[in-house]
Amino acid sequence: MVNKYRGITIRVMLLLFVIVSMIVTLAGCSGKDVSKIESEFKSIFDDKYVTMVKKGHLKMAPNITIDEAFTNFFGDPKWKSFEATTGQRVVEFSGKCTWEDKPATCRMQFIVDYDNGTFETGAVSINGTDLNVLETAIIMAKIIGESVPDDTTHSNSMSQSKVNNTTTNSIEKQDNSKFENAKMTNARLGNVTLGDTLADTERKLGEATKKEVRETNKLRYAYPAMDVAYDYGKVVGMAADDTNVTTPKGIHTGSSLQDVLNSYGSNYMLSTYNDLDLYEYKFADENGSPYILRFAIKQGTDRVNYISIRYAD
Repeated sequence: MVNKYRGITIRVMLLLFVIVSMIVTLAGCSGKDVSKIESEFKSIFDDKYVTMVKKGHLKMAPNITIDEAFTNFFGDPKWKSFEATTGQRVVEFSGKCTWEDKPATCRMQFIVDYDNGTFETGAVSINGTDLNVLETAIIMAKIIGESVPDDTTHSNSMSQSKVNNTTTNSIEKQDNSKFENAKMTNARLGNVTLGDTLADTERKLGEATKKEVRETNKLRYAYPAMDVAYDYGKVVGMAADDTNVTTPKGIHTGSSLQDVLNSYGSNYMLSTYNDLDLYEYKFADENGSPYILRFAIKQGTDRVNYISIRYAD
């Protein structure tokens, strides 16, 4: 009898475990699609090491930031930082390109000395194969759109066919070094505008339902209608998937791609992220600060999945 009841007890416990697991799973699926908003804010809240490299300049291209050059050249750009076993801080970039006429992934590392405000290029690889100094020089020249240095002329003809400036995820490119002049109202989503103070935003949106501190000066607040990123108390980015939140031209979640194109034109940069096509328009505010208006289109639906606006740097 003891073994019989023990068997029943174990089965009951297992059944309870399955029920609890189902409840937890179902609870996790309710509410907003957190993953897409979370991924959106990763592009706003880079850590300080990534930000330092992205805002830096290569010696051979002092007039364009590394972030701008890499975004122009690569598809699906991603950044992260980590501490190497040597104790050095490493910032790693990865992006899609074409190599030997085939889709490829390029990885590039930067060794950062944050205290002194300097960094240097580390390892560079294509599809996991490290490039030598010559190949690295060639691809760096291609990224910034410059001719290859004289001492690599012999290999230049070969590199032209290895790396081209049309990435696998980019269908239509724009000149990101020039920003379309636009009124500040283009930097508004709902009734919130880039540059608004935290206090002004709270008056418009009410009390935040969730508050997260990323760094001392960087905040992410979730409101019922949208998520907002603050830097030193000023709005630097926002994202919304609420159908009631519109751009100044009336585009909202659920609008068609054709509505977007009719309102904002064809001067966009297109990339993909998971099952979303990201249509990005670059503008500059009245102070000349560049910002990006993004429409995420769910693949296979032709409908806006969410909208975001953020400063470009």
